[in-house]
Amino acid sequence: MARFPLSVVPAQNYHYGGIKFGAERKKKDGSLRTHAACDLVAAPGTPVVAVEWGIVLDVPKTPFIEGTKLYSVIIEHSFFIGRYTEINRDDIGSEIYPGATVQEGQYISTLQRNGKGGAMLHFEMYDKSSAGYLSQPSNTKYKNVPAGSYGRRSDLMNPTPYLDQWLLWTVWL
Repeated sequence: MARFPLSVVPAQNYHYGGIKFGAERKKKDGSLRTHAACDLVAAPGTPVVAVEWGIVLDVPKTPFIEGTKLYSVIIEHSFFIGRYTEINRDDIGSEIYPGATVQEGQYISTLQRNGKGGAMLHFEMYDKSSAGYLSQPSNTKYKNVPAGSYGRRSDLMNPTPYLDQWLLWTVWL
């Protein structure tokens, strides 16, 4: 089984508005891009946990979003790769490093306050049918979104149905 990636139910529904997968959002230059994840809104400091067993592929030393303090952890799970982003680098667990095994529900980090004062987990999923970096500046072959929307790997998945299922399966303490 699997579980929801936050220790709480999100403060906003990730099915609606600019936080859902596939929503169009404005880039800094004013152009539009398609959103590559579901954003799970919760308070800064909220624990982020592994959705299921997996192997940590990467804990990048550079921020997920240039010029911020929002970091990421990339984990290969059974049928997908999950990118857990907008987390606090200082709170990443000591057992979270490339090559480490994680268990379902294992602590990864906490949500980092973003530039707007709130926090959210930007959660991306990839089906492992492609190889290479998850983000690419010139990728034009998208399976699930319009070409030219953003530079994500071609095996990007919509996390919404999985999050819905995991929300139901999670035992909330």
